[in-house]
Formats: sequence, structure tokens, C-alpha cells
Amino acid sequence: MDWWNKVRVLYVYSRADIAGVGIAGKLIKKVGNELVRGFDEDVVQFEFLEELEGFDAFLVLSRHRSETGIPTLTVHSTGNLTKQAMLGGRGEELSMSFPRLNGFLLRKLREYGKEAGVLDEVRVSYEATHHGPTGLKRPISFIEIGSDESMWRREDLQELVAETVAEAHSLIIKDELPECERAVGFGGGHYSERHTGLTFEKGVCFGHIVPKYAIREGLSLSVLSQVFEKNFEGVFSAYLEKKAGNKSFRDLVERFAADRGVKIEYF
Repeated sequence: MDWWNKVRVLYVYSRADIAGVGIAGKLIKKVGNELVRGFDEDVVQFEFLEELEGFDAFLVLSRHRSETGIPTLTVHSTGNLTKQAMLGGRGEELSMSFPRLNGFLLRKLREYGKEAGVLDEVRVSYEATHHGPTGLKRPISFIEIGSDESMWRREDLQELVAETVAEAHSLIIKDELPECERAVGFGGGHYSERHTGLTFEKGVCFGHIVPKYAIREGLSLSVLSQVFEKNFEGVFSAYLEKKAGNKSFRDLVERFAADRGVKIEYF
């Protein structure tokens, strides 16, 4: 496809982010300066990326913070699923996700993590869709090191993430990023363990993932529409946890999926 030969991904980070700065420094050695760019703003405030010309997608190199402090390498799409917008962006607005890139990054993080011998202490997982930026029309993904400062500063993890991103970059510019079953997800907790398992076990790659806590709070019809529609290249499937919401909610998801030619898979 000639289109892919024109794709330019910009790798971005916040200069105030220890993990982002570390990953970026190592990534520059692999892909060059012109495709790695730092900004003073916090990553959740990166709405201005929409104004940048010459790039077709964005990958944010970032820290991940968690109160539990569990060491984690994560990949996720961005957006506010409810009216709350506590961490950037606008309420009930989702960015454009990049399922094929998300799935590849997650699988490579695990592969390189296994080679580096860190999987006994660091988990690899999707996160559900959350935080800003939310207004980008071009696809954006986050890849993160968590969950506290001791992990953000680890150069072995920074190198692992940089190598993962560099591998994705080398395939994108050659039009060789692997195909996959592009999907959206419903259910599970914030770390989307079962959707993560589907990527590792069946090669499903996820764009937006809606956790049970957002379903309980209530999704507007606009947000539900965005979950299905704001996924770069489109999606084939929706993986819905059987306990995700009540029957009325599951029936609604089924109708949205049917209207868009998307198959429902319960698990």
C-alpha cells in the first residue's frame, strides 16, 4: 500500500517526565532527532499536537503513575469516557486510537521483557481508555513505564521501551506492521487483563477499551459511537465481557456493532 509509505509517526514526550526523557534519549539513537520531540507541557495536555503538520500519527513516551506502585509497562488509547475530564481533554470525547500499533507494541514489550528477564517483576498490560488529549483527529497511542519514580529512572526499562518503539518504527516505514484482528473492548478493570490476554494468546489488537467502572457510571450514546468509530483503519470485532453492564447495555452494544458490521465476541 503506497499510503503506508507516506506515514510519519512523531514520537513525543514531556520534558518534565523522567521516563519520557529517558526513553526519548535512547530512541533518538535509533530513529534520529527529527522524529522525536519534547514539549514543556504535561502529556495529558498534548491537544496542540493536532496543529503540527507533516505527521500522520503520534506515539507518546510517558511515565505511568499508580497508587499501588506495581511495576508495569503499559499501552493505551486516550479519551474521557464520561463527563469527567480530570486529566486533560474534554469530557465524553475520545481521540483516534491505533489498534494495530497498540497490539504490536504490547506484544513486543512482552517479548523484549522476557528476553531481558524482567517479567518476573514487571507486568505488561493494556490500560483502558483514559485521560487527555482527546481532540486529535489523527491516531495517538501512549506507551508507558510505571508505576513510581524508581521504575521511571530504570535505564533497562527505558531501553526496552525504546527498542520496542524502534522496532515498530522500522516496520511502519516499510509497510510491514503486522495485520491483526482489530477490535474494541468492553469490561474488566483499568488494566484490562483479559483484553491483554487476547492480544497475547490470539493476536487480537485493541483500540478503545471501556472498563466496567465507566460502564457503571454510564456511557452516553455519543461516547459509545466514538468507541466504535474512532479507531484508525476501523475495527472488525468487539470483545465484551459477559458481566460488563446489564442486559440492556449489552443489547445496546450489540445494536451499535450490528449497525457498523462489527461482530460481537463474548468472553
